[in-house]
Amino acid sequence: MSKYFLSHIAEQDIDEIITYIAQENPKSALKFLDSLYESMDLLAMNQQIGT
Repeated sequence: MSKYFLSHIAEQDIDEIITYIAQENPKSALKFLDSLYESMDLLAMNQQIGT
């Protein structure tokens, strides 16, 4: 299984995005976060996707 690493700045950006979304809709924030990590996992495992 491939792994990926997020920079500290990227982690902060994700936290800010999730916090912003959660202010209006906490369930949507969690769905977005799950989808984001699923996408990052997919890209890590299939690095040639989109080329």
